[in-house]
Amino acid sequence: MDVDEALVIKYQTTVNDSAKKNNSSGIQFTNDVSLYYGPDGGQTKIEGEDTVSLKKGRVVYKSGSKSIGYNGEKYINWVIDVNTCQIDLGTALLSDSIGADMKLDYANGIEVYNLLIDTDANDGDITRGTLVDSSNYDIDYKVGDPANDDVTEFDITFDENITQAYRMVYRTIITDSSQSSF
Repeated sequence: MDVDEALVIKYQTTVNDSAKKNNSSGIQFTNDVSLYYGPDGGQTKIEGEDTVSLKKGRVVYKSGSKSIGYNGEKYINWVIDVNTCQIDLGTALLSDSIGADMKLDYANGIEVYNLLIDTDANDGDITRGTLVDSSNYDIDYKVGDPANDDVTEFDITFDENITQAYRMVYRTIITDSSQSSF
C-alpha cells in the first residue's frame, strides 16, 4: 500500500484494575511506537513514545478530625472514602470499628454520599456529591455492651456492586479525653 497523505491512527487501551488500586501518588503509562518505511516497508525505522500520568485514588481511605463543641463536648468527625480508584469492587462490605473511649453519635448518624471525581484533572479533584438514599445500603451495628447500647463496630453493605466512589461520614463522641490518640 502506498501512502501519499498523512494518516492518524487512534486507539484506546484499558488499564488493569490492579494497577489502579490504592494508588495515592499517581501512575504513569508509557506507549512506544515504531514506524517502518521505505521500499518493501522496512528499511528505515522511526521511533516515538508518549507518557500519560494519571492520579487515581484508593480502595478505602479513612481520616478523622478532633473538635470541641460550643458546650465543651469533644468529638471526632470521621470520613471514609471508598473506591476513589473507581473500579468494580463487586458486592463489598465496609466494616469499621469504634475505638475505645469513644461512642457513636446517634444524633448525627452515618451518612453516605456519592463522590464526584474529576477524571480530566491531573490531580483527580474529589467533590462530595449527593446524599445516597438509605434504601440503597444496609447498616449493621455491632453492640459491645447491650446495657449501654454502645456500638463497637458497624458494617455497611450496598445493594448493588460498588463501581463508583462513596464517602461515609459519621461522628464519635470522646468519652475519655485524657487519651492522646484515637
